Amino acid sequence: MEKPSGANAVPIIDMVSRLRSRLGRAAKRYLGKLPGQPPDPIGPSGQPPIDPFDAIPVSRISRDTTATTRPIVEAADPASLESVWPYRRDQGHLGQLSPDSQEEYLRRFEPLNPAHCHWYHEIPTADGERIVGAWDLNGNEAVYLGHVDFDGKRVFELGPATGQLTWWMEGEGAEVVAFEAGLDQSNDLIPYGRTVTAETRDNAMNFVAAVQRSWWWTKVEHQLRASVAYGSVYNLPEDLGEFDITVLGAVLLHLRDPFGAMMQVAARTNDTIVVTDLEPPRPWSPTEMRFNPVEGDHSSWWVITPGAMGRMLSNVGFGEQTITRHTQWHRPGHVASAEPIEMSMYTIVARRD
Repeated sequence: MEKPSGANAVPIIDMVSRLRSRLGRAAKRYLGKLPGQPPDPIGPSGQPPIDPFDAIPVSRISRDTTATTRPIVEAADPASLESVWPYRRDQGHLGQLSPDSQEEYLRRFEPLNPAHCHWYHEIPTADGERIVGAWDLNGNEAVYLGHVDFDGKRVFELGPATGQLTWWMEGEGAEVVAFEAGLDQSNDLIPYGRTVTAETRDNAMNFVAAVQRSWWWTKVEHQLRASVAYGSVYNLPEDLGEFDITVLGAVLLHLRDPFGAMMQVAARTNDTIVVTDLEPPRPWSPTEMRFNPVEGDHSSWWVITPGAMGRMLSNVGFGEQTITRHTQWHRPGHVASAEPIEMSMYTIVARRD
């Protein structure tokens, strides 16, 4: 190969140096838009500057302690109930939103005995009481969802759990389609050893089914129009259609491939993606994700920083972003008798570019 010569001859080391300089400037401009990046060691005043994320005010959420609650004190062991999953449908899992399919699913989860449910959310009953659950979002749903307007919108809700947000969004005028693991697809489980045992997978899906039964209880109790489909979030059924808004409420941390899930829902979302997740413990670095943060837990795959979440959303075409911080009430260990504590969370409302 001939060496370059004359005016066009540029030493390779100079080319590399220029390229690195350009990339560095571009990265600095881009990362400057992301929350949660570590500050420069020394600021203009000689002191470490405030992390931009720390400058966002936190909405501290009050909790209504006057409501009459109904604890489920004799909850059944999910493993003792008849298994809902696995269950096979036609290839492609099509037709799930039809009235006949919804009725078929309801029959699979009946009887809707509250003692046969796991209550992820503290949910109001039709008579104004509440069934005690792990997360109490009552009165704080708008904060949790970034104050998005749901009126007249078709909404895709990934991982609705007990359905507190399903119920609230429908009350705000939304048409909600929920999606959960199920049929012949289990939830993602972290292996400890060569593989996840069949017993561990069966127990996990029995627990998931107990949570899903509470969603059906909420639908029937409040006569919701919302529908639900099941399968793999990495291969969504083609006939679900398109949506104005997708809601991802504390679900991506439980997925083996959160970006793969983001790609799937982004392809079906026309306007807005709302992501709410737990605020990670400090310190963190830009776009950081921490793997398997709870040793021995099969379902907590990631801690996802706001910067990493924002980058994922930008990469799928949702770069116009606002972020809020807030606290929500949670019963540790999902134990109904536990005293609720405040959990720090963040919400990103991302709109299509």
